[in-house]
Amino acid sequence: MATRRPVNIGVECMNALARIEQQLDGWKRALVRAFPVPGWCQKCGCSEFEPCEGGCGWANAEQTLCTACAPPKPEPRRKQSRPRWRGRVVKGKR
Repeated sequence: MATRRPVNIGVECMNALARIEQQLDGWKRALVRAFPVPGWCQKCGCSEFEPCEGGCGWANAEQTLCTACAPPKPEPRRKQSRPRWRGRVVKGKR
């Protein structure tokens, strides 16, 4: 008779389920990129119910890009103020 090795079926099943879940995540991301759907990020595939790690929000009105994937907005340029003297603007020396 052949000897049977002990098999931990629970661990093998959990590993198989983890592999299937990774494949499904990849397919979900591919579908979201191909067909933009409001409420799903086109880049990472996150949604309102499954946000990015650390949290995210919507970066556009169509709700197809999250704040974690959006490029950072440039800081607004500040106007340089002219020197003032007694409440009047000094235009320069003559």
